[in-house]
Amino acid sequence: MGGERRRAAPERVHHQHAPRTLGLRASDKPALACLSSRVELGIRISPELLARIDEAEAIVRALGFEVVRVRHRGGSATVEVPAGEVDRLLAHPERDAALRAVAELGWAEVAVDPNGYRPGGATPPPEAR
Repeated sequence: MGGERRRAAPERVHHQHAPRTLGLRASDKPALACLSSRVELGIRISPELLARIDEAEAIVRALGFEVVRVRHRGGSATVEVPAGEVDRLLAHPERDAALRAVAELGWAEVAVDPNGYRPGGATPPPEAR
């Protein structure tokens, strides 16, 4: 304590407020988790894979869904939308074409997750590991 001086901690700016502060259009959008969170544990992540996931999610969002996660599970992918919107996705007239377009990005199988979006959905439950 003697002659020590403590520097004041710089004021923290929360990253979720930065777009609004800067006047960016993204300020009213929901926060998105890092694309790498869509990749099942143990699978190597590359920029190309993340670009595929991003493009796949854009295809599904174009159907009118704001919250979309495409989970990479190796040769297959699952599409998640909020649980309350799964039936709307399953009944969407463009669903089959959208899922084919997602598959053409490099997945042998693409399915809609009937349980809907849940945080951490790329990590298999402990009993499945």
